[in-house]
Amino acid sequence: MTTSQTPITGQLRIYADLNCPFCYALHQRFLAMESPPDAHWCLIEHAQDIEHQDASLQEQSILATEVFHVRHRAPDVAIAMPPARPNTHKATLIITELQRRDSAQADQLRQAFYQALWVDGLNIDDDQVVQSICRDNGLDQVPIVSPTARDNLKQQQHYWQQGNFDHRIPSLDFGDDNHLLGLPTPQELQTFLAGQGLPLNLETACLYRPRQQLMFLGDLIKHWHLLSELRHHKDIQPAKGPAHIQQLLGDPEQPNLVVLQHHFAGYNTIDICQTIRKQVDELQLPIVILLEQSHEELELQLLKSGANEIIYTHKTADYFQCRIEQLLKIQVTLAQLTKTARMDHLTDIYSRAEFEWVLEVEWRRAQRSRGNLALLMIDIDHFKPYNDHYGHLAGDDTLRQIAQTLQKHCQRASDLVSRYGGEEFAIILPNTDQDGAMQIGEQLRQAVESLQIPHRSPYQHVTVSAGIAVLTPDHNKSPNDLVDQADKALYHAKALGRNQVNNVIPNKEGI
Repeated sequence: MTTSQTPITGQLRIYADLNCPFCYALHQRFLAMESPPDAHWCLIEHAQDIEHQDASLQEQSILATEVFHVRHRAPDVAIAMPPARPNTHKATLIITELQRRDSAQADQLRQAFYQALWVDGLNIDDDQVVQSICRDNGLDQVPIVSPTARDNLKQQQHYWQQGNFDHRIPSLDFGDDNHLLGLPTPQELQTFLAGQGLPLNLETACLYRPRQQLMFLGDLIKHWHLLSELRHHKDIQPAKGPAHIQQLLGDPEQPNLVVLQHHFAGYNTIDICQTIRKQVDELQLPIVILLEQSHEELELQLLKSGANEIIYTHKTADYFQCRIEQLLKIQVTLAQLTKTARMDHLTDIYSRAEFEWVLEVEWRRAQRSRGNLALLMIDIDHFKPYNDHYGHLAGDDTLRQIAQTLQKHCQRASDLVSRYGGEEFAIILPNTDQDGAMQIGEQLRQAVESLQIPHRSPYQHVTVSAGIAVLTPDHNKSPNDLVDQADKALYHAKALGRNQVNNVIPNKEGI
């Protein structure tokens, strides 16, 4: 941007969550400004089901890392790590309600909730803490949240999730793709407010964690007493029938758990379980059966056909919720272990097995949305001579350096960087066209070249070649077509002299 450019006009919208330390630090930065811009704070929830997650070591580690980055990125902001990250739904609704009545009081209460959590370490989901905060800020009682406020929160949540924010917070938005993601320095903030967008800093942004989804096949009204509390922190999707469940198996939107009312609408529950288990095992997708009364022989058949749990319908909502939570915790733990197993342990990026799984998932997603799917195949130039001259230990170190460089420069949450094999890497870029893929490929090529790793090659240092393919998936194509085209483009890049990015596949005549 040149100095002659004019600042962005229009109201600034800031998407933030109370339980995000980066959002808190940004909030404090705005408070410290002598003349803060007119901004509308749109509170959303980036981790909607967090109140029913234990303060596990992994969750505590994530929280501690985020607080660490805030302290180093914003030493001017006072922050202390709280005992756990609370659910913010209650506090968010209260502030959203006050924004309808008195924006100044809403601003005051938002600051009070941020202070209570990130300085005093209080649980802002606790009723007594909420009452005390409201009382200390001039409210006789906790405001009753209106349907309008709930709708406003849903609209804010929807706009943020569907917007071009990569599911990250904090997000500053002037509209028309003028936005800033992550926690900026004071200088970066001033630059943005003056009219220039800035890139996402992955270390200073929180990623959206969607709610876990339960699919329910049964009489929803009849069993509402079991599901009513669970719906506050899980998404419950009624199934239209067994075919609806089968349709989502292996899909990106596959539910986290299936609840089946036995013999609902005449459906054979044992057949449904067996059909599910032919595609997804019991560790990936738990099945819970609702039975009216005990029947040992039937229960044995259901368990043998693939059910994980049988719950009687006369049980309390607390019991039902507890059993569901335990099953989901086991599923999440196993998913994390599976993901770890799919890492390439030399380079600490994803392995080919994870690449193949994600490619299939993203292919289906793009097929459904009719969007583009791009693939970059990257190969280290003259790597065998490098290994022969410098040794395999140096070769391993170079592989690690290049892998981490590629990972660092692919910043979107949806991008996947993997080691395809040997000295070859594969990068999946959803919703990316030819121009975008070429731009990213060239950025990656330059990033590797800038490492200046010595090599006895024509370029005197380690370089890479890249082949690019972009397809709009349909029923006449397969993921293998995308891989084949990217591989041919890579081969052509090497034939043209290496150290370049190519998206052209020559015909048989070499043109």
